[in-house]
Parts: sequence; C-alpha cells; structure tokens
Amino acid sequence: MASVIVLKVSVMQCPRGAGIFSFGPVWPHPVVTGLTMTFAFLCGCSPVLEQPTSSCMPQAEPTKSVLACIGASKTVIWHGAYSGTTPKPLQLWSTRDLRSLRRPRPHHLKSDLVAKGTKRTSTGVVKSTYSGTNKLKGSQTYCKAFGRAVGQLARTWVSH
Repeated sequence: MASVIVLKVSVMQCPRGAGIFSFGPVWPHPVVTGLTMTFAFLCGCSPVLEQPTSSCMPQAEPTKSVLACIGASKTVIWHGAYSGTTPKPLQLWSTRDLRSLRRPRPHHLKSDLVAKGTKRTSTGVVKSTYSGTNKLKGSQTYCKAFGRAVGQLARTWVSH
C-alpha cells in the first residue's frame, strides 16, 4: 500500500538574506523538510513538497539536492482553479506524476493578498509598507475541491 505525505512548509529564508516569510506553523529549518522527504521516500511513501511558485526553497540547499536525489519533478497548479478565492499558483514537487492536477489559470480571480500603504519615518521620508489582507490568511487553506482532486489521484497510487 502506498502512503502519501504532503509537506506544506511555511518558512523559508532565501539565499543572501532575501527575507523570511512565515504564516501558520513554522518549520525550524529546510533540513527538516529534506530529512522528512528523504525518509518518506526511503520508506516507500510518496512525499510531495508544496510551495508558492515564488518560493526559492526548491532551489536552495539542502532541499535542491534532496529533490534531485529522489527524482522529484515540479508541477505547477493554480489553487484558484479549484474554487479557491485567489489564483495562488503553487509548485508541487513529487516523484509521482501530478499532471492531472493541472488546471488553466483562473483569470477571473485577482491576487489581492497584500495591501500597499505608506508611512512617514521620523526623518520625514515616505516609505512603502505592505501588509497581508484577510484573503492572505484564507489562502493558506486548501479548498475542498483541491483536496478531493488530490485524494482521487492518491487513490490511483494505492496497490490492491
């Protein structure tokens, strides 16, 4: 019987200190992700790493080496195509064929997860600010239609 593990990693520091973004549960380090994916693969499971398409985690070590070692490939899906409230492009990395999860980009949805504002510093300089909207928090949750599609696909992997 095959097992499926989906890793939804919530924290990543980009190389050269480009930034840390953390919403929801925090994983202490990408090494944990690499170890989890490696052990899951060696135990006969089908690990899947899910990240926003803007994430640099799959290109950073040690995740990059782990994905190469287990033979994972990238599939880009649009969460919004499954009744999501925002387009939310996601990259899924897996040793399994996930192409059946692909759907066309939902052009009727707009990405308004971040609100832009301005603030004046104590020296009088005006700077841009960015803050998450309520939709940002909501976009962290998978919609039922996507969960159903993943479940149906995983069911095809289980040997009888």
